[in-house]
Amino acid sequence: MATGVIFRRQFVRNKQDFKKLDDKRLNGNEKRRRDLRTGCEMQVNLSKKLGMWVVEKLQDVYNHPLTTTPSKITRVVNVMKPSEEAT
Repeated sequence: MATGVIFRRQFVRNKQDFKKLDDKRLNGNEKRRRDLRTGCEMQVNLSKKLGMWVVEKLQDVYNHPLTTTPSKITRVVNVMKPSEEAT
């Protein structure tokens, strides 16, 4: 019976695994985007026991640098201007 209560979580890096090549990419009909995945094996498994989150598995194996160059960070810019009605 599903109660909607989360009792287990798994976190992995966005660089985990490799992209699978489908038929479109093999035939050259689809433009290929750069694959950023490196096969990173980092993983953290958590489970909830007696109301507390417990680390069940920690695999901190990286095969890529952990830092990002500032030029590759996306910045959010607020383009909304304050209303001129509030005078």
